[in-house]
Amino acid sequence: MHPVRLSSQFIVKRFYGCFLLMGIITLEKSAESQKSVQVLDPKLIS
Repeated sequence: MHPVRLSSQFIVKRFYGCFLLMGIITLEKSAESQKSVQVLDPKLIS
């Protein structure tokens, strides 16, 4: 195994991990905002 391949794989895994974490946070935030919007004005959702 080349060290370059190993490091690139490591970077991809780190990138994927960060991307996944950001996605989860974004989903949670959007879900919270949708709930608050629903409470404030249900007409916006429908």
